[in-house]
Amino acid sequence: MKNFIKQTSILSIAITVAFVIYMGVQIAQGAGTWNDPTAVPPGDNTEEPINAGNKPQTKSGNLTVDVLRAGGLVSDFSSYLATISGSVGIGTVSPNTGGEQNLKLDVEGAVGAEYYCDKDGNNCVAGGSLGGGGGGLRTYIGTTSSSYTGNIGGYSVANSYCNSAFPGSRMCMAADFVNGRPTATGWYSAFIFTGGPFGTSDCESWTYQGSGNWTQIWDISQIPPQAESISCNNVFPILCCE
Repeated sequence: MKNFIKQTSILSIAITVAFVIYMGVQIAQGAGTWNDPTAVPPGDNTEEPINAGNKPQTKSGNLTVDVLRAGGLVSDFSSYLATISGSVGIGTVSPNTGGEQNLKLDVEGAVGAEYYCDKDGNNCVAGGSLGGGGGGLRTYIGTTSSSYTGNIGGYSVANSYCNSAFPGSRMCMAADFVNGRPTATGWYSAFIFTGGPFGTSDCESWTYQGSGNWTQIWDISQIPPQAESISCNNVFPILCCE
């Protein structure tokens, strides 16, 4: 019995020594070749992982999450917030999809902006011009610096010329004049057919400059200033309303 216990003890010691030697070899192999630090401490430290602490953290790369919930969202950089697909809800987690169009942006509450534009950032409307007298119509602000024949290029092009001259403005239309008459002579959209055998409606929607075709301008040389019929080959600036 004593010999058995003695042999067992010797075997246990041998196994322990062998294990220690084995682990030493593994550790030595794992350590590999020594490399100097890439920077003076604490430089090149491993980035701190995103965590649930209350310490502010900054991440310069992209962050992909399935659902993002935030008590507040502020950007101090020249960046943007975008969603590749789906819709955005403010004040709602279920943007409306039951109308004529599925809403890409659904805001439960008032929205304010300096300008309201089309999807390409053109044909902008100044926020301040949406309300007020004349049922939300606009007010004369000035003329384009350049003058044109009746072939301006269409209503949208005429509007873009005004928007370039006075951001947020468009070509005036007759109904705008209830908010104040223009103080310059120029083209405006009357949306009516000028009488006579050669009459047109806004020089064929501002795409025609024939000498025999007539439309209306606002003429301040008249007493009092008023609309005047004139041929589409004449050259005038565009009256702009904001």
